[in-house]
Formats: sequence, structure tokens, C-alpha cells
Amino acid sequence: MSCCWPCPAACSTKQLALLLGIVQQCPFAAVGLVNRSVALGSLYSQGGRLFHLEIQLHQAVISELAERNEQVELQRTVPLPGCGLLQLQERLVELIAAEFVRQTRFDPRRKAATEQQLYDALPAALRALNNSTETNLDINGYQARVSRHQLQIAGKRLFDSANDTMGVLRPQDRVIADPLAALLPGLTGAFQHLDILQADDMYRALRLHEERLVQRTQALSFITALPCAEPRTAVPPQQVSAGTAVTPPPATPQHHQHHLPHHKP
Repeated sequence: MSCCWPCPAACSTKQLALLLGIVQQCPFAAVGLVNRSVALGSLYSQGGRLFHLEIQLHQAVISELAERNEQVELQRTVPLPGCGLLQLQERLVELIAAEFVRQTRFDPRRKAATEQQLYDALPAALRALNNSTETNLDINGYQARVSRHQLQIAGKRLFDSANDTMGVLRPQDRVIADPLAALLPGLTGAFQHLDILQADDMYRALRLHEERLVQRTQALSFITALPCAEPRTAVPPQQVSAGTAVTPPPATPQHHQHHLPHHKP
């Protein structure tokens, strides 16, 4: 079995070497190594600057891409400390717990069991707020109502840091964000020219650039530039033949396969 490996933009040379060392011990071979932001950006470039917002576990990352000679190239990668998934989750839980105290005098964070229930309920609550301005949470028989507006403050540090990094966006510039980031209340209002990536975009990009990415007979090189795709190039989600460099998308791409990590009291 072989695979083409999309790597986050913030990976250092040492981290890439460590990753490849781990892969060598796995029951498959890596035949391609590509910058994740470049692969995704190749599907969305429209001639201006392109920024990819990626929320990792301990930080967020802004990758700036540029189109030159009909190619999307990585220009820079800027980490945004304190804006990772764990920090965002903690701020959201604090805000929701405060609403429980205000509305019911019940503090779900007083006990580990009810605090865990709150962490477990967070992903569903955020998905509900994507479609509605308010939602109810039920923890241990207590109910509290929270609004999208109340939770927007949780992402303020991320929004401010990202906008400072990108500067003033011109009409042809774009911002693309992972589906997981789209769960954060206020994201769509915080950035101009924002596109939320589709769940199968990485699969589509790897299929589209397969011939360029696969390096079976030579040492792997980390690819940081790819040709621009035609707008929304269709790549049929058919089953890939054995031994190809990519794997098919999840069976249910309409649902996020990434979940906020559980709290461990």
C-alpha cells in the first residue's frame, strides 16, 4: 500500500524527517509529500493572494499563497500562538458554563462528570449554531440557552491575529478555512472573501495532481508549488485502484470527521 502525504504548513524540517521515520515503520510506503495548504489552494486560487487558515491543536496557522506562472506557491507561514483548538475549546466552555450559572445557578464545571458532559456537548452545540442564532444545552438535567453572538468573543484573539497577519485584503484576495474552523461562531463575519473548504477537497487535490505528486523511483521532495486548477475542477469520487498514491474520502463527507477533543479531568 502507498500514499501521498499532505503535511501542515507549519511542519519544520526536523518534524518532516520524524514523520518520514515513523512512516518507514508503517505497513505502507510514502510516495509523495506535499504542503497541505498548497494542495488545497490549487483548487481556489483566483489570481490574487490566497490565505489558508488552519486550526491545529495548540496553535492556528496562516499560510500565504501566491499565483505565479499559473502555479500556486507557498510564500510564508505564520503561526498564531494561543489560538489552537484546545484554547478555543476552553474559552467556549468557560462562556457556556457562565451562562449555566447565570440562568440556572448550576455550574457544570464544579464536578468532573458534568464538566465532561459539557465538553462532549460542545461540538453538537456549535453545529446547531451554524444553522441557528441560539441553541439549548442540557447538562445533568439543567438547561441553558446560548447564542452565536455570546460565543463570538471566544474567537476574538484568533480573528484579530489572523487579520493583522493578512493585512488589508484586496478584492481578488481570498481566505480559505478548514470545515472545523467553520464551527467557530463569528468566523464568517470576521474575514472578507472567505471560502469554507469542502470535506473532500484534499482528496480532489491529490487526485488532480497525482502524476506530479507521486515519486516512486526517487527520494521524496517536499512539494510547495502546484499548478492552478480550473475553477472547481470536477474529480469524480470513484474508488481508486490498488497501489495508487491517494485514498478515497470518508464514507460520509458531509459530516465533519474532526471532533473537538474530549476534556480529561
